[in-house]
Amino acid sequence: MRFPLVAGVNELGQEKLPVVLINKYQSLEAAKEILGDVANISKLFAAFQEHLYRERVA
Repeated sequence: MRFPLVAGVNELGQEKLPVVLINKYQSLEAAKEILGDVANISKLFAAFQEHLYRERVA
């Protein structure tokens, strides 16, 4: 039952990050003002994905 998880990870691929940022902040420049430089934004995005798709261990 891993397919939905794999699809979810692909759905938030790095290539979609600019679209997400523009939708949220109206421009990439505004996103950089709020979130920092591109390296920091990519790091935040990766951490967010990890949080979303981390396997729950009981």
